[in-house]
Amino acid sequence: MRRTRGFLLLAGLFAFVLLGMGSALGDLATPYVPDQVLVKFRSGTPASEVARSHASIHAAIRDEIPQIGVQIVGLPRGLSVGRAIGFYERIGVSP
Repeated sequence: MRRTRGFLLLAGLFAFVLLGMGSALGDLATPYVPDQVLVKFRSGTPASEVARSHASIHAAIRDEIPQIGVQIVGLPRGLSVGRAIGFYERIGVSP
């Protein structure tokens, strides 16, 4: 009886921890930020071309990671990440 109660207590605690982890992991399940893409232009791309590319889809640079030459680009409302990636790929940029 004592062993069964200990097992049930341990199983309940394990289930509680798993449920808690599940909700925390659920927040991490989305593999991307819905309104942002990371973009890397070829080295030497003129700033005017970069600006024109972003402006053509009404996107804006939110931040940069200069160590690797990547821009964090904010997308306008209504433009999906998939469509933005397609756009950048078509113009020869690495999204």
